[in-house]
Amino acid sequence: MELSYVLTWVVVANCVFTAVQAYLNPVINSKGWIPISLLVLAVTALLYLFQPAIAGFVALGLMLLFIVLPSRLFHRINRLRANDEFEQVLVIGKVMRWLHPFYNWQQWADNVNASRYEYLGQIEKANQLLEKYRSPKDFTGQHTAMHIELNRSDGDWQHLKEWFEQEINPEQTVTNPLHLLHYLRALGETGALNEMVHYFNEHLTIIAPYFGNLDTPRFLRLLH
Repeated sequence: MELSYVLTWVVVANCVFTAVQAYLNPVINSKGWIPISLLVLAVTALLYLFQPAIAGFVALGLMLLFIVLPSRLFHRINRLRANDEFEQVLVIGKVMRWLHPFYNWQQWADNVNASRYEYLGQIEKANQLLEKYRSPKDFTGQHTAMHIELNRSDGDWQHLKEWFEQEINPEQTVTNPLHLLHYLRALGETGALNEMVHYFNEHLTIIAPYFGNLDTPRFLRLLH
């Protein structure tokens, strides 16, 4: 009973933290974490009222399955995508649809496939996928990813650089390694090489865990 009580409050704290973080930082965190967290909290509350002896254990299982595991899979997706392993990314995405349902997976899949087509040199196919997203409603979640992909596809690096600096504050950029990588390339493509190198060295500890051991040749390959 005592262990169940402790686990219950661990789950409650984690869910509240996850929901608040998603609300405060929608550019970085999927808003889908909010309903997931609230559902886990609701089930936990009901169990605590009617079955307190097992509430903490069941709640912990739900948290691991619907919050911790999807979070780790998102991390894995980012690493695979950075290494252009798009097929594996799409396979993991099919699993994630069940674990993290409150997410625009169709838009995400279009984004990944557009990157895959671009990587294969099939620019026309990539543009066809992206065309319907040319007027995003906002710059949060998948809209941010699509906006970045559109500018990459168009080669409009000056606009992308300005957009990063005006629409996404520096704190948000550096906490998302993929955003940081695109911003670094935008700096390089617009001739701000000194700023790019400085920014890269300053935030290497953020990039490295996602992309492995980065030496200069590997860094340059990732930028292209």
